[in-house]
Amino acid sequence: MSKKRSMDNPDTPYSHFNPNVAPYQFEFHINSPSTPPTANFHNPPAHQSSQTPCRPSKRFRALSPPPRNPKLKVRGYTHRIEKTEAIMNLLTDPEDKRYRLGDFLEDIFSQETFPKLSNASQTAVASWLKGFSRVGTRPAEIVNAIYCHSAGVTRDGPVVRRADFSDLAPPSKPPGFASTQPSEVSLLPTINNLEPLGSERVNSRQGLEEFMVRGTLHLVDREANSLTNSDNGLKRSAGMTWDDLENISRDEQEEKIKASAPVIWAVLSTITRAPNGNPEQLSSIRDAALAIMMAILMLLSFRNPLVNFFQAALTVFLFSCNTGKLVYQVLNRMGISTAHSTLHKTLDRLGQAATAELASLGKRAYECAVGLREGSSDYFMLVFDNVNKYHLARKQTVASKSRMKNGTASTAIRLEDVPAGAFDPKPYWERIKSQARNALSVDALLDDIDSEHLENAGTGLVMRTLLEYLPSLPRRLREEVEEKFKSTAGFAIHRLRLRKSITLSMGTSNINESTADGVSKILHDLVFTQMKMLASWFSKILILVGGDQLTVDRLRKARCFRAVESSVYESRSWAIPVIQLWHMKVAYLRSIFKIHWFDKSGSNLFGLRQSMQAIGRNYSPEFYPCHYAVKTVFEGMVLTASYMLSELAKHFAPGSRYHDCSLSDFEHLAGNIYRRYLTTESFHRTLEQSKTGPLTSKDAVRDAILDKINRYRQDPSRSENGNNGNDQLLGNFTLFMRDVFLYLEMASAIPEGDIGRVFEVTKLLRFFFWGSNATNYGSELLEMASGFLYEYLEKLRTAILNNWLVNPSGIAGHWQECDFFQEHCNKAIKTVFNTKNSEWDSRFLRDAVSVNITGLTRLRDSILKFLGLGSPGNGKSRPDYSADINVLASHYLRGRVFILQPGRMQEFVAADMFHDGLNKLNAGTLSQFLERTRWDIEDINPEFMQADLVETAEEDVSMYIPEQALVVEDGVLLQAAVEVPVEDGQEL
Repeated sequence: MSKKRSMDNPDTPYSHFNPNVAPYQFEFHINSPSTPPTANFHNPPAHQSSQTPCRPSKRFRALSPPPRNPKLKVRGYTHRIEKTEAIMNLLTDPEDKRYRLGDFLEDIFSQETFPKLSNASQTAVASWLKGFSRVGTRPAEIVNAIYCHSAGVTRDGPVVRRADFSDLAPPSKPPGFASTQPSEVSLLPTINNLEPLGSERVNSRQGLEEFMVRGTLHLVDREANSLTNSDNGLKRSAGMTWDDLENISRDEQEEKIKASAPVIWAVLSTITRAPNGNPEQLSSIRDAALAIMMAILMLLSFRNPLVNFFQAALTVFLFSCNTGKLVYQVLNRMGISTAHSTLHKTLDRLGQAATAELASLGKRAYECAVGLREGSSDYFMLVFDNVNKYHLARKQTVASKSRMKNGTASTAIRLEDVPAGAFDPKPYWERIKSQARNALSVDALLDDIDSEHLENAGTGLVMRTLLEYLPSLPRRLREEVEEKFKSTAGFAIHRLRLRKSITLSMGTSNINESTADGVSKILHDLVFTQMKMLASWFSKILILVGGDQLTVDRLRKARCFRAVESSVYESRSWAIPVIQLWHMKVAYLRSIFKIHWFDKSGSNLFGLRQSMQAIGRNYSPEFYPCHYAVKTVFEGMVLTASYMLSELAKHFAPGSRYHDCSLSDFEHLAGNIYRRYLTTESFHRTLEQSKTGPLTSKDAVRDAILDKINRYRQDPSRSENGNNGNDQLLGNFTLFMRDVFLYLEMASAIPEGDIGRVFEVTKLLRFFFWGSNATNYGSELLEMASGFLYEYLEKLRTAILNNWLVNPSGIAGHWQECDFFQEHCNKAIKTVFNTKNSEWDSRFLRDAVSVNITGLTRLRDSILKFLGLGSPGNGKSRPDYSADINVLASHYLRGRVFILQPGRMQEFVAADMFHDGLNKLNAGTLSQFLERTRWDIEDINPEFMQADLVETAEEDVSMYIPEQALVVEDGVLLQAAVEVPVEDGQEL
């Protein structure tokens, strides 16, 4: 046979190539008319054709020498269709009805007749079956041509008849059988009762449609088997841990399914494809890819119930949302979730893993303390708080009554950046026993205040306020100001390393934390029962214990009462009380309202109450209304000391003095505002001729400061006729601005993670709490001062400062107080277990719910992220306070409150919390504190210590827990957009 010319050869002489009619050089045998009908097709005895080569005459090339008998062989170029017609003539010979086109194809492809073909024929068939022929002639292309051929279409009128798929069923053989015995797997319909299949079941249209579907079923079966394979299939819930739940990845699951089951994915994608509509619009509302993945996961759980990782995760998510039991039954019925009984087993297993992690953490902390392990992230701090829930008995009896159920919830927070040897108890107790705290004095407390930093912080707060409300200021100025807050060369002091805090929730208990004995029992439950720490370990380690003022006070009393114990563990001397900042911040906010909320109102009386009434706000026991009230009034005072916003903006408009000003000029302007209106010195300057009672030993210091203060510019219309008395109205406003400045400085430094700035504010609160009669917090801050100034080593101070805040999200500007985090864990426990009537120390609540509560909280975010949803907001947009500022400005300008007017009187004069606290400490309060807290076992008076259990009425006032934490974004202090469910009536 002569060599074929390649159809892909660009040198072919035929520029008019047609895929149906192509030049082809071949040698072929056909039957002659005299050939009997029974002649062998493969060995034709004669030749009957008058065909002529269709080769162009211009590029004629001599053919091979003619055969001996030209009548039996035709060799040359001819149209393919003519040769095809010659073959069809043979296969349609009316005299031979037993050999047709189907017989010809059957002989080629049948497993029985194929081996009877010559080796050359078998090779040709095998090569064709493997797709080695020309484009358009390969097996799949030929089958496609058969399916699309119009001759095979049967119509019922204008409608093309389709296969009815009457007996489709899943493949009877397992997927592995098709891989090992491919020739035994048929895609034809099953023959019942030996009746032959009708032509409509095996023709080129309906037959091939059913054939393709049956083949698809085999592929789907094979892919489903791959997805449920225990070796390399999808995840299973067996052995599921919190790390698996928190790291659940949609991309990983989707890629796994697409790679292992492309046919299943394509089939379901075809179903979800919308023929009409905007795909982008539809994807923004619903996610088709997610629906496909969910459908596959649901269906696979019916094939193999063990392949249920996502169902188990979704069930735990539903539990965290306090879903009713009926919902589990409905969703489990459809394969969306697991059963409620399986949920309990899953929570028990997760709880056991969480408890094991707690025990491991306790052991690692001890090993670090004794030098068996290196690292700074294996220590921990315990934070606990009371948790309560009102049980309403619908049908009260003697045995069942409505009552408040009280208990305690706790969290272990892993510490970061701990210096080596920070928790060595020996040097700590040596300083305590040496009575080092006796050196604490008022002068030492005053010297500890960094007045230069306070001025920088006040200047920075004023600049941030101007930047927030004056959009005409250049963007670069905001960036430069924020950079100063991030740099220790600017306003920053001790910024925490950005990290995602690791928190481990612990089991709840029925123990009452309001007593010293209760706190002692709680510590035993946490470290001994839950963390499995041995009593002998506690002579080598100190453990930080945090909480609100009541908690740390009872802990200190427990240490005093149990000091006589011979065992270090039983004495609780290893517990270092660390007061937390959320309740402290709330207590100071409450002090501001106490000092500046005047009970009466009048046309000439100005104060916090009157300012809030001007903008239509009332006092609320909730945190955020109080927070935004003082913040808005403060910003209104800062922005409108002389002008309304519209007037103030002119100074920063193009062409004005401060347009495109430098950072130094802007800082100088803000510094002037701070020094005139936000300092203790400016307050006393307005009252320089008033008598405020006997002053302290710091009179000389105050006088020296006042001598350096320039007189304010007075109102010309009043300077001659006015007397030389004080301006009580401006003094009240100056004092309010100073007090709120400290609150806002603390409130903004916390989410920014600058614990150094927070600590500087607490140094002033040592005086402020005593001045506002918040004596419990005043005493606790003196305890903290004694520790940081005299009892803690530098390593221990650094360890406490580096871990005083927690960041559950790991996002910049989202640091929180540890006790605030614990309060929200308490809410989550009550939300999850809302309708249950269990005690706080019941097995399921303690070992399966509360110990998993931080994981349950984080799982919500993981599932929402998996589903492509953001965290649910609170439904509130960020408010625009510009109108409030203008109303306040008009209110203040009418009263001319920011112009010094000597002799202007007010019915109420706000107390200077700093000055009054300073006087109290000098008058003997500090010495009494030192005497009361002296670590001398022989001098401990239990009755005297118990007398302090009674809280003052002012400190007993509760404030509702906020729904969101405060965050800082672009220098603006605002509440987070993520809502945490809060039940009605929950209080601190």
